[in-house]
Amino acid sequence: MPLQPRTGAPHDSATPASRSTFLYTPAEAAKQLAVKESWLRRKASLRAIPCTFLGKHLRFSYDDLREIIRQAQAPVTHPARPVRSPTTSRPVGDLDTKSSMDTFP
Repeated sequence: MPLQPRTGAPHDSATPASRSTFLYTPAEAAKQLAVKESWLRRKASLRAIPCTFLGKHLRFSYDDLREIIRQAQAPVTHPARPVRSPTTSRPVGDLDTKSSMDTFP
């Protein structure tokens, strides 16, 4: 998915160095990435994706968006789920034959 330059940004003269100076709002970045803005904000607050905070204002650079895409393309490697052994039931004969009533006077 090619990233589109931000509205008002020079289209033909935008070099990779100048693209990184444009900052996208979370809504603009979410639209570029085709994800929900809430997902983007949540991941950014957890610092799970690259982002920029200008004071309390969340922004994304062109390079941030490219890195988010790169991270999403990486194969996910989850640890293998532990294999549960089949549960074995105790044979009825293993239960104590005394009832709880036998222990009281």
